[in-house]
Formats: sequence, structure tokens, C-alpha cells
Amino acid sequence: MKKIVLITGGSSGLGLQLVQDFVSEGHEVISVSRSEEKIKKAIEKLGSTGCKFISGDISKDDTREKVSEFVRDKYGKLDVLINNAGITYLGGIEVLENNE
Repeated sequence: MKKIVLITGGSSGLGLQLVQDFVSEGHEVISVSRSEEKIKKAIEKLGSTGCKFISGDISKDDTREKVSEFVRDKYGKLDVLINNAGITYLGGIEVLENNE
């Protein structure tokens, strides 16, 4: 059964591998990434696969709204959500602020 899959951070690394795996199994995949350059490279690597890439920072309200609206309007539902996007803070935990 075809699933609607949303993967954040899906333009490189583990996220891109997950995109490839779900697409190869016949699922509809939406991927969100901050980097236009990485999205272009991912599209070159994947070709015409059935993955829709959306550019934006998923930590921002406007991007979350854009993605939610896209999924709601195009599919009406979401079956699988993989929160793969992340950021890196360098330094020990003792130097991090509470919001980090």
C-alpha cells in the first residue's frame, strides 16, 4: 500500500538514503531541506523519482505552514513522518544555552 512520507533533512546523508528507500518501495515522498544546493544535488542523484523537495527551514513557522498546506492540499493526509533534520552545536553541554 502506497504511503505518504515526509522526511525532514532529506537532501543528504541518512535523510537522502531514506528518501531513496521509500521512493524505491513506491511511496510518495516529500522532503524538506534548508539548502537549495543540496536539493539540486539530490535531484540530480535521484532523477525523476516521485520525491517532492521543498526548500525551507523546518524550525520556522512559515516553512512548517507551507509544508502542512502542501501535504493537506495534495494528499489530504500524512502516513509517515521522519524528523531527520538537525543542527550541530560545537562545544560541551556546559556551554549551551537552554534554547539550544
